[in-house]
Amino acid sequence: MILLQAAGAAGIANFIFPVAIVGVMYFMMIRPQMKRQKDTLDFQQNLQKGTRVVTGGGIVGKITSIDERFVTLETGKTFIQVTRASVLNVVADTSNDVVAESKS
Repeated sequence: MILLQAAGAAGIANFIFPVAIVGVMYFMMIRPQMKRQKDTLDFQQNLQKGTRVVTGGGIVGKITSIDERFVTLETGKTFIQVTRASVLNVVADTSNDVVAESKS
């Protein structure tokens, strides 16, 4: 009888441990990733004309027009069209642009 009780307690512990590991993984890995995805989606939905952005491929440009799925960027004298999902960050204006304009 005592052996059966000990085996039952070990069985519950063997069940609780994997559930606890999954719970910790959710709060440490999955939940922060979902928050980052939500923030990125909100950022991409709130893009505005005139904002300087950088794409996933490293292209820096100023938004000239926005469509449901596409964004048109002005990169110097060239206009390119990229998907909204490829726009990752806003670029702060730097003095490098002023130096490049004064040299030409």
